[in-house]
Amino acid sequence: ERQAWSNKTEYILTSLGNAVGLGNIWRFPYKCHKHGGGAFLIPYLIMLVIVGYPLLLMEYSMGQRAKKGAIGVWSRVSPYTTGIGMASLVVCLILGLYYNVILALGFYYTANSLRVPLPWRSCPTVNTGLNNTAVAVKECVASSPTVYFWFRETLDVPVSIDQGEALNGWVVLASFVAWLVLFVGLVKGTTSTGKVMYFAVFFPYLVLTAFAVRTLSLEGALDGIAFLFKPDNPAAWLDALAQIFFSIGLGQGTYIAFASYTTTHNNCVFDTLFVATVNSLTSLFVALIVFGVLGIPGGTGLAFITFCDAILNFPGSNFWSVLFFFMITSGMGSVLGNFTGVVSLIRDLGGIYLVEILDDVYVGTGLLYIVLCETFAVALLYGIKR
Repeated sequence: ERQAWSNKTEYILTSLGNAVGLGNIWRFPYKCHKHGGGAFLIPYLIMLVIVGYPLLLMEYSMGQRAKKGAIGVWSRVSPYTTGIGMASLVVCLILGLYYNVILALGFYYTANSLRVPLPWRSCPTVNTGLNNTAVAVKECVASSPTVYFWFRETLDVPVSIDQGEALNGWVVLASFVAWLVLFVGLVKGTTSTGKVMYFAVFFPYLVLTAFAVRTLSLEGALDGIAFLFKPDNPAAWLDALAQIFFSIGLGQGTYIAFASYTTTHNNCVFDTLFVATVNSLTSLFVALIVFGVLGIPGGTGLAFITFCDAILNFPGSNFWSVLFFFMITSGMGSVLGNFTGVVSLIRDLGGIYLVEILDDVYVGTGLLYIVLCETFAVALLYGIKR
């Protein structure tokens, strides 16, 4: 018998937790800055209306009606579209794996935020051997303490890809904690997932509200926020479309899986409007905070480098650092969503059926497409006579 959500609240919170995550915290502010603030918001809102709402409603309604995960839904549409569900499975696995790495880094930074002073406040020193004098590490001085802590203390990146060193034991421990939290959230299916979401969804909003209040008291905060709404570069449509897909989480089969555990007559139109709207408002809320604190946000290093620099200027920086990075770890909602999609697919198919579909779609049909492409490439592009 298929599981069901304990109540509608847990279902909505789980959907919202899947949508609201790292895409809102670092990707949306970065894209806003890249395209000049207001020039990005206009196509983003248009794409939300003409792409985000309709596709989310489609995924909700299909899962709710079929009571199956992505593979089950698409195989019912047509045997030839089963590969869409398989692609969703692969995407969920990939996203879940690298999202959990980021959660592990969030746990690592949360633990280091308890150290006084913060370990990225100043450069580490080394003993020169001359009169026991200590000097700052040159690499750190040439960059910054936050950059050095990220690349050397946390990631310990080698000079080249073939010169990897030993594992960072503390990061490995943080990864174990992240996977343990994921296990606890999934062990009892929708029952445990829904309970975890009460914390995973509400806690980030409490932290963001605290940051918003603190941000408004910073000098120059209004100038940074004003830049967010300043139109500049109109070439933002493709990034706006990609942000809608990335932020809401469309095409991953997750919402199909979520909806498959609801009743057939659930109001999925309300679910669509609520989840997509709150997700977009959250992105805008985060952007207001980031632009107010930083003025001009950085790229993908926003969370672990740029924001670390900003936190150092806050009174009681340890407190704000713990709040921020613990909020990053509450992004487990997205990971839970991804793996819920994976688990629902496996539960629907069973082991041997999954093997048969992999054999048919990826080996059988996949090789057929490859051979067809080879034939056309030789016949049309290279030339039979050659």
